[in-house]
Amino acid sequence: YSYIVSKASKSNYTASLSTTWTGTSAPYTQSISISGILSTDKPHITPVYSTTNATAILEKKAWNCISKAVTSAGKITFTCFEEKPTQALSLQIEVIR
Repeated sequence: YSYIVSKASKSNYTASLSTTWTGTSAPYTQSISISGILSTDKPHITPVYSTTNATAILEKKAWNCISKAVTSAGKITFTCFEEKPTQALSLQIEVIR
């Protein structure tokens, strides 16, 4: 038997979602540039909440509006199926290849 051993690589990115979304009605979309991300990546995306509780609550509500994220070469497109966030949100993005 022949075994191929390869080590996974991990990349971390940070990004921000603004309050500017495309679409006058649902679904709403927003694309953000992420240098180095590939269309085949399946990133683990988590919000980075403020240390101020009132702001963190608004950010949590904003994150709950995000329905999906789709990668393509150099960007991630976020979609909100129903409501669009009214609070900007910082993100941490982890890609393991």
